[in-house]
Amino acid sequence: MSNDKPKYEIKTGPLAETYGLFNPLTINTGAELSADRIRIKELRSPWSYVANVPFATKREGKLLLGISGRAAFNAVFGIDTEETCQKLRDAGYICLNPVKRDLILRLEQQGEVTFVDPKDLNLEGEDI
Repeated sequence: MSNDKPKYEIKTGPLAETYGLFNPLTINTGAELSADRIRIKELRSPWSYVANVPFATKREGKLLLGISGRAAFNAVFGIDTEETCQKLRDAGYICLNPVKRDLILRLEQQGEVTFVDPKDLNLEGEDI
């Protein structure tokens, strides 16, 4: 294992203002950042946006939950970034337009987005 520390460029500010400052292919996923935070003490404190998007959809009458990585994050936030962020701030969630929905469905077919029935996760706790 290499002891070389990955180089991070950290910019602060709202996602709508900072997204365009980076190459979309270099935005780290939560797993990547977590792994680096174990080794690099300076990365442990700052809050960071990560290239993961949670999804919810309804198929055949079932609610499915989904998670994604960098490709889906860029598909959602890389197009109309300010408008998308404003919708998230206003509603707390984003309803994907047909173009973005089609992109996510293609990414699901490629294995970049995974949907599961939450009942299959054997989670414990109170139902909401």
